[in-house]
Amino acid sequence: MKCKTKLSPSKAEPGKVLQIRKGETTIVLRDADGHEEVYHDRNMQTNAINEMLRNCGWLNRDNLDQTNLAVQLLGGVLLYHDSITEDANIVVAPAGNAMTANACHGVGNGESEGDPTEMGSYVAGESGWQNDGSLLLVFEWTTSQGNGTISAVCATNKEYGYCGEGNANGLQRSTKQSLTLSGTATPYTIQGYPCKLSLSDSSVYGIALDQENETITIRKYRLPLSKVNIKGTPTAPVVLSETEIAMPAHMVGATIGSYESTGGIQDVDGHLIVLNTATPSSGYWGTDFTQYMWDIDPATGTVTESTLLNTSGVATLHCIENPMWMGRDCVAFVDGYDGSRYDYYRDTRKIYSMMRTEGVWGAIQACDNPYGQEYTSNYGNVRAIGWDYGNALTVGKGIVVTGKTGEGNNLLFDYETNTALVTNGNWTTGYLHTLMPTDAPLIGYVYSGTNDGNAITIIRKQTCISTINNLGTPVTKTADKTMKLQYRFEFDEEDE
Repeated sequence: MKCKTKLSPSKAEPGKVLQIRKGETTIVLRDADGHEEVYHDRNMQTNAINEMLRNCGWLNRDNLDQTNLAVQLLGGVLLYHDSITEDANIVVAPAGNAMTANACHGVGNGESEGDPTEMGSYVAGESGWQNDGSLLLVFEWTTSQGNGTISAVCATNKEYGYCGEGNANGLQRSTKQSLTLSGTATPYTIQGYPCKLSLSDSSVYGIALDQENETITIRKYRLPLSKVNIKGTPTAPVVLSETEIAMPAHMVGATIGSYESTGGIQDVDGHLIVLNTATPSSGYWGTDFTQYMWDIDPATGTVTESTLLNTSGVATLHCIENPMWMGRDCVAFVDGYDGSRYDYYRDTRKIYSMMRTEGVWGAIQACDNPYGQEYTSNYGNVRAIGWDYGNALTVGKGIVVTGKTGEGNNLLFDYETNTALVTNGNWTTGYLHTLMPTDAPLIGYVYSGTNDGNAITIIRKQTCISTINNLGTPVTKTADKTMKLQYRFEFDEEDE
């Protein structure tokens, strides 16, 4: 299967564009006696680069170094334990598939004590543009690096190849990598909390919660993406429709968090999910506190109330604090209480999570947070947890930001394996703004406001796989062998 990926950030101008024609990988395992095992395979391209460089109208333009596009967009590799379905629409590796190894262009690994053993090194002397016009990237792993089963090799962008998707032994490079290709964004202000941002429809809903008057007001706005209404401005987009519905009784008197603090209000797959939060330290979930969830569908103008049960077995759990939604049926969170905007407390030593199947929430599970902190106030110097760049990569998998202020450590949380593993990345979008989804898989947005309104900023996501190369025979790398990976890309220039 072959899918051509255009290295052009816009579809606005037809003509000649550079396209990936095919990619080939060669893996060589060598033992101490010089015996070699050679595995040669060809890959397919996903839609990841097209999706990452999708036309976002006036709200975001790319910020790539146009003199080195191929290395920026294809200069990293992620090697996975299990094979991945060969489908061009799969632009993120699924949950439950552990990363065995990673590497990126221009970076060596293993020279400093404490370097992660998953990461390999770039071989500069054997890499680069070839006489036939192909790009060859070569990486190698020592006997102590990259050990394990490899069934799939995926190209990714250089920075995400550096970050990787989880170091099982808990090691981390001392120099961490931010993801910098988020684009140059223009903020747009709406009233209420944003929801269901659509690039294809050039619209977003704003949902205002009025507890005093017991109403929910839903407004639909035009954003200048693929469609433009010239009457709109960045501070006053055009309102397309307005609907008012009654607020459920339990929501009227509830303490509700926000985007900035508890994460109690989030856009999840085009629905606004609202949670209440425990206020006193003695407000334990299931005894002194009832955890409600309100699901507001702006397209239909309806709100559904649910009562969520504490099935964790932890009697001292307070409520769902700082949730990370990985689709409407999977959520991870930490323990916390006190829902006031700037003074709330979280215990991040455990990451809790649960999944809904056929409308029923399963038991709450928990895993250790390598950088977890005991109860800390937001006024203190501990940046305990947040769900930052990339948020939910796919159902059951997402990025956690954790650690002390100034020490942005990104973890890769996986619901299927119930693990939170350190990566070589750090947060990029700042503070605790959660990246919300759009109808484009690699375009998200952050919202820096309150119920009274503030700025929407569209972000380009790098947390992706650009190719899928399922090996004909899975490779087992052991500690008595070195490994070399040669990844060759050939390009065509064709009419669009």
